Amino acid sequence: MNTRTKALTRKGYVTAAVVWASLGLCSGGVRLWAQPVNLSDSLGIIFTHKPAFTARIDNRNTFIDGLGAHTFGVKAGLTWRRSFTLGAGYHWLAEGVSAPWLQGDSGETTAGVHMRYVALFAEYAYYRRGPWEGAVVAQVGAGTSFLRYRQSGVETDGVKATVLMYEPAMLIEYKALNLIGIGGGLGYRLMLARNPGIPLRFTAPVYMVRLRLIIPEARSRLARLRQPESP
Repeated sequence: MNTRTKALTRKGYVTAAVVWASLGLCSGGVRLWAQPVNLSDSLGIIFTHKPAFTARIDNRNTFIDGLGAHTFGVKAGLTWRRSFTLGAGYHWLAEGVSAPWLQGDSGETTAGVHMRYVALFAEYAYYRRGPWEGAVVAQVGAGTSFLRYRQSGVETDGVKATVLMYEPAMLIEYKALNLIGIGGGLGYRLMLARNPGIPLRFTAPVYMVRLRLIIPEARSRLARLRQPESP
């Protein structure tokens, strides 16, 4: 690893440390003012209620080999009593990440790194106060990572391998007009199985931004609009 790469790596992890500390302070502040959710409700009781459909955009920022990287994602699932959610999502790594690649007699060059995976997740809202909500979420993902490079003038995908990962996180969300949830969070990506052909470190902190439509509230408002006015 050359001097420039080492410097960038240090800078990336310093940035991660600042993000961790900032979100920790924010979550601590919210916790002071939060109204705890009644934890006496067991999951058995929660699951006796009718679930509601939920969907969201889940974009994540992370570090790969100490350099910034982004993943995009969409999620959908079922939520019980606005407290517990189970669902699945699809995520993909944005372009811009590269890795060294030895291409025959041409010597070392670089190739684009790609990763796509499906994740199952569980989320539990552990406190609320007014429009604010705090939650913990854990997801397990499985997919493929590969390199994309040009070989003899043709774009080629190679060095494919299955990847597995575990991503726990803590989230804070603000409900605008009780209709749209705007939030962010901080977590960690732990690679359980990595692509041995890509010599980059994917295990790293993750910080995210997400946006979701609160579908039960949207349905309720739409139903009220469709009701005929009283004479």
